[in-house]
Amino acid sequence: MLLPSVLLAGVLFTDPQAAQDLIFRAIPPWAAWSVLLVFPIIHGLTELPTYFGYVMPRLEVVTQRAWAPLLASASVLALQHMFLPLLFDWRYLIWRSLMFLPLAIWFGWIIKTRPATLPYLAAAHAVLDISLPIYVLIASVGG
Repeated sequence: MLLPSVLLAGVLFTDPQAAQDLIFRAIPPWAAWSVLLVFPIIHGLTELPTYFGYVMPRLEVVTQRAWAPLLASASVLALQHMFLPLLFDWRYLIWRSLMFLPLAIWFGWIIKTRPATLPYLAAAHAVLDISLPIYVLIASVGG
């Protein structure tokens, strides 16, 4: 997950750290604590089931195709990441929307080939999503 992010940030910003610095910005501490408590559960446990457990199988039925629905679901999943946080910088928007695409395709492929892995991947995704609110909390309380 990190390699596409670092490589893409290096191309778009020349310094991968410059892209990372844009993500973790301070918000009011009460909001940062709220995000820490709510975000991983709501976001982490709903994204993969929505895109790959609900949307992708229905697109497969409608389109009678196997891989186009996976790529469409993965693309929308990756694109939604450009809005968190939303910054109107074209390089940042490209970086945020493309950095997750390889991971989204990989998650979709795993869930497509082994649907029973969906609950485990959703739980792993929730654990991965804990890092964002932790960094935001650190930035918000002056750490």
